[in-house]
Amino acid sequence: MSFIFRPPALGKPDPYVPNVLESPQKRVRQLPQKGKTCWYYAPKTIGLRIGKCPLPSQEKERKSEILFSKYRKQLTAVDNKNIWQVLLIQNLYAAVLTKESPHFSREIAVRALQRGVVHQLVTPQYQAWFTHIVQQFCLQTEEDDLLRFVKKTVLQEQKNEMLEIYKNLLKQLQIPYLERHALFCQMPEWMKGTGLEEKWHAPAWEKVSLEKKIDFVSNLAFQAYCESLNLQHSSWVPRRGPIQWLHYELSEHGPLIVSGYLGRSFYTVEPRQLAESMEGRPVFRWDPGTRHQMTFSAHVIILVGVDCLKRLVYYIDPTDGSDPANLESQLIYEIPYEELEDYVQPFAANWTGKIDLSRGNYAMYG
Repeated sequence: MSFIFRPPALGKPDPYVPNVLESPQKRVRQLPQKGKTCWYYAPKTIGLRIGKCPLPSQEKERKSEILFSKYRKQLTAVDNKNIWQVLLIQNLYAAVLTKESPHFSREIAVRALQRGVVHQLVTPQYQAWFTHIVQQFCLQTEEDDLLRFVKKTVLQEQKNEMLEIYKNLLKQLQIPYLERHALFCQMPEWMKGTGLEEKWHAPAWEKVSLEKKIDFVSNLAFQAYCESLNLQHSSWVPRRGPIQWLHYELSEHGPLIVSGYLGRSFYTVEPRQLAESMEGRPVFRWDPGTRHQMTFSAHVIILVGVDCLKRLVYYIDPTDGSDPANLESQLIYEIPYEELEDYVQPFAANWTGKIDLSRGNYAMYG
């Protein structure tokens, strides 16, 4: 067979019904991911889920579930807070700016404070924050537009908060991220004695950018999370073999999670719905030439199908959610196999600190 389609069941297991492997579990609606948490929602689509009524033998797994859920909620809260801060400034723009003064300059910001615009347009819970951010804006000279300044400031604050959340999670998991980073920075054995030693560059933690620190600690947390869900590494590696290899992995193991520059965020337009469906599920595709440049963080999706003759791959996205009462709620996306090969990224070093080259590092299954 050249075609395979192995989507996961719609929705999620009812968290209030004990997960007894011998009997099928009632399923309920799965909401779309909240914030930038595809790393949390995609793996649990195919991984072990216990729910709020664990059996005595499942207490350890349930504790892990609660821990990761707690930190997911913290990350979502950071996202939501920063979204509202930017929306607040945008609303002030509409109320204060005119055609003659289209930019919220430092002069206009000071006037807005002096005339009491803050108390008229800003809810009490945000008044202290707004006053503080305007004062910061007026003290600096690099940026003369409040919205641009807020976006930069909010993004920086968001990154700092995210880093602390991930570090706290790793502390709870007893994963020493500094030791892992030192191990990660060691020159690979294969490079020694090759004459390439001078090209090896791995800065110490103190000299690593904030973005790379977040990438590193989030990858450690992601790998630990996948292990808690009993996910296993697939042997599939892009550009190392025929498309039939991926077909085999799906047929043997079911849906696979992969990470890369894949999903809605990486296109300039919405996909178009195709006339045909797949087992009652709508199928969407992007036209050629509609991709963004790779300027976003990688996104985790779930591969569910392969057509070897047409060289097409099918996936679902945790940003959509699904409902067991509505087959059409599980949206299927179709892309060329070559696009998957071009944009999929390897998972980072596993949380013990090393990449096991004896297995694939591009996909995982439940």
